[in-house]
Amino acid sequence: MEIVPPSQPTARAVPVFFRAVLAVFCVVFLAAPKPLTINPESAEIAPELPLADLHLHPDISFAPSKALDRMNRNNVRWGGGGVLTWPNYVAGRRDVWLAYSRILGERFIPFAGQSELNRIYQVSGADGMADANNPGIREFLGQLEQDLTAKRVKGVGTYFINNSRTDDRKAFRRKVPGNATAVRAIFALVARFHSVLRIHMEPDRDSIAAFEPVMASDRRGRVLWNQCGSTTTAAEVRALMDRNPNLFCELSWRFPPVTRPNLASRNVFDNYGPRPDWLELMEDFPDRFMFGNDGHADAQYDGAAQAFRRNLLPYLKPATARRIAYENAQRVFDLK
Repeated sequence: MEIVPPSQPTARAVPVFFRAVLAVFCVVFLAAPKPLTINPESAEIAPELPLADLHLHPDISFAPSKALDRMNRNNVRWGGGGVLTWPNYVAGRRDVWLAYSRILGERFIPFAGQSELNRIYQVSGADGMADANNPGIREFLGQLEQDLTAKRVKGVGTYFINNSRTDDRKAFRRKVPGNATAVRAIFALVARFHSVLRIHMEPDRDSIAAFEPVMASDRRGRVLWNQCGSTTTAAEVRALMDRNPNLFCELSWRFPPVTRPNLASRNVFDNYGPRPDWLELMEDFPDRFMFGNDGHADAQYDGAAQAFRRNLLPYLKPATARRIAYENAQRVFDLK
């Protein structure tokens, strides 16, 4: 019986095999995320940069003087947001943000409407909140025009277009068409005054498809997207910013300690630094992002301010770090 020796690879087959392995290795290596690096200059300035907090709620149960202490402790030069009066918002409570304006002066960024619009939602539901002919909406628009004319406010909102899944309070959840007549009327008034409408809107396709034409209808009006869309990916935000030069994001509820561990998938950055796709997005659109805190207890607020300085700003270019920390807010809201 003849024994046949095992076949040997040809001289040509070996290089082909190794070339294939090398090609796979190169694809994997090049596709791997680049390691995060700290910019030494940004790391040096991060602890001392003033901050503009675009998610500091005037609160019916939190005195303006206490808010000022909180800001001073964290070198927050300016702060503001919609009035937090849940669950006691039936009265509208514009007096809350007026009190904050009196005491904090130019350091406060006043927004009209969150309490008033939540009152309308409680009384009339999502349909009433969406209807420009609702008596409550008409009354609000009349008062808003006066406030904008007198420069008592820097912006409007928050208008909750879609928080149908991102709010723990079921009674507070809603989904309003992004092109509802009330949304269009409020944005048209905002645009007339070159002002800002802040929205809370989960990135459902129908919500974005309905609201984007409103945003595009008059570029004099700016839109500040609370929590940068709450559950958005960097790719989703990039596409919208590409198409809409009047869209801005604030970063609250997108990093610990405000974001709870079970919601870590939402994080733009964490204790290990920023996610690479978000870091790239912020560097590509350095004029569109702002700091937001939304911490309620002192420890949470202080921790969020420290985390922002420690886990995001050092990874940005120095110019970008300054813009996101305060310069963008200073420019958009004409802060002194």
